[in-house]
Amino acid sequence: IIINAPGLYSVTATDTNANNCSKTKSIQVNSLPINNLPNFTINNVLIDEIATNNNTLTILTNNLPPSNYQFALDSGNYQNNNVFLNVSEDYHKIYIRDINNCLEKSLVVPIIKIYASNFCFGDETQFSLTSTLPPATETTWNFNDTASGINNTSTLYNPTHIFSNSGNYTIKATIKFGTDTFIYSKIITINQLPEINSPVTITMCDDNLNGIENFDLTEANTLIANQISNNITYYISENDAISNTNPILNPTSFSNSLAPTVWARVVNTSNCFSTAQINLVVESIEIPQNLLLNFNECDDVLDGNDANGITVFNFSAATQQILTQFSSNLNLEVTYYQNLTDALIKNQEINPSNYRNLSSPHNQKIAIRIENRSNGCFGIGYHINLNVNSVPQFNLKNTVEFCFLANTHEIGIENPLADYSYVWQNENGKTLGKSVTLTIDTDGLYFVTAIDSNGNNCIKTKSIQVNSKPILNLSNFSKANIIVTDNSNNNTITINTDNLPISTYEFAIDDGDFSEISFYDYVPAGRHFVKIRDTENCLEAAIEISLIGIPNFFTPNNDGYNDSWHVTGIDFQPTSNVYIFDRFGKLIAILDPLGPGWNGYYKGNPLPSTDYWYRVELEDGRILKGHFSLIRR
Repeated sequence: IIINAPGLYSVTATDTNANNCSKTKSIQVNSLPINNLPNFTINNVLIDEIATNNNTLTILTNNLPPSNYQFALDSGNYQNNNVFLNVSEDYHKIYIRDINNCLEKSLVVPIIKIYASNFCFGDETQFSLTSTLPPATETTWNFNDTASGINNTSTLYNPTHIFSNSGNYTIKATIKFGTDTFIYSKIITINQLPEINSPVTITMCDDNLNGIENFDLTEANTLIANQISNNITYYISENDAISNTNPILNPTSFSNSLAPTVWARVVNTSNCFSTAQINLVVESIEIPQNLLLNFNECDDVLDGNDANGITVFNFSAATQQILTQFSSNLNLEVTYYQNLTDALIKNQEINPSNYRNLSSPHNQKIAIRIENRSNGCFGIGYHINLNVNSVPQFNLKNTVEFCFLANTHEIGIENPLADYSYVWQNENGKTLGKSVTLTIDTDGLYFVTAIDSNGNNCIKTKSIQVNSKPILNLSNFSKANIIVTDNSNNNTITINTDNLPISTYEFAIDDGDFSEISFYDYVPAGRHFVKIRDTENCLEAAIEISLIGIPNFFTPNNDGYNDSWHVTGIDFQPTSNVYIFDRFGKLIAILDPLGPGWNGYYKGNPLPSTDYWYRVELEDGRILKGHFSLIRR
């Protein structure tokens, strides 16, 4: 059983079986003495004002030993909850008991309410204590605003405080009544001011250029604040906006002749306000009358005609030149049109970086439109001139043909003008000359560029294909045209052209250079090519001949020099006969014209050093006789 008073208590146990036997015993319950609960003081009492008219009293046990505590207020019943709500402003008696250890204590606590006003950030918040109780002997405030430094506390009974930030703050007032100290608290919220942009600008276009326009001030609402819940009113002065006096009655039609600057009072849902400056700007896009930009381009041949005054212009650089006439703070856009009508209605905008003046050959005026992207104000006018410069006009043959056997040839402009300079180049881009004509010595594709020397730098390039005439064989030229003197100390070759057509001939022997000389002396014995070319008619021929040379001695000592005796050039006449005799007329050797010659042996034996005789019967019918020496060293 649960008992609530001391005394003697009995309990009887009965056997519920058939015999119904029972037994009774008793217990004496005594009351322990109730002692005072130590360590429980006024510091265990916390008084909070959570909301208006809601004083809360909390009994703290954190400094007491763990146990089972119960609490009571005034004449109320004990409860397990240590929080009492809606406690009136008056003296109240609080009770606490430790039911495990039979301890209890009571205290008398005064309940005082904290009052506060002005909760906008930046305002001076006022605090006061109101109570019908006797005045406190000492008061200390803590605003829980550590960022405010030494201003975070106050000993005034009714202090003020400017909070360093918006947000929630727990205000504590420590009050002494005689020797007793009580702590009271209250949570307040310092509200943010409306977030605004200031200053802002409303711009209107000055249609009549008098600087006066009627403004709709409400257009500034979204510029000043993003919150649609804000209440915004307008004033001529900042003081009126702060004091909320003399508002502008018709803000949708306000003339800037009354004031170039007005002020907005922005109030949020917390009834906090900020003020914003509004600048009223009347803008005119007035293009300077003397702004005239000229762009020059050379006539082109894209349409097959480089003399019709039509070309491609890139005048995009005009944009930056135009913008430099205006303040860099303006958000301006420049566009281009063929006429003012198109510029006015923004019709058929043209591309300044690739415009072809098809509608106005030789020169054209371009209309510009300068528009402020921020407000749509614009100005238009003709301020660009496009001029097409003529390119050089000259004649050059497309194709020519020359014989390049020997002569150089000249190509050139057929109708040169003094106003032009010229540059010649080959197909590899190499510059060959800078005059009206060019001397060339080979075929190929040649280019000439004419440059206008009058300052517009227009150029025109043409090409000429130079072909080489085919080189044909010079007929009627034969061995009969070649007169040879050989087997002598001065072999000569003479080229006779009497039977050839009258022309300009050049001659060469073997790999020698061609020249107009037709006589050659001191020609070595042996095979030679005689060359002739007709430089006027691109004809040429070459005939191989042989000059006979018979040595006067030989030295068959195997030193690599003159080790055999043979007739030089005779291999060209392979059916010739060569005989060698001793001084008595004895036939010593018969040589093969194509063989290596005589080595000085007879029937395997070397013959002595002496003179020997020869008889050479040439294929061409000549017979040559003489002697030579065999010298052994």
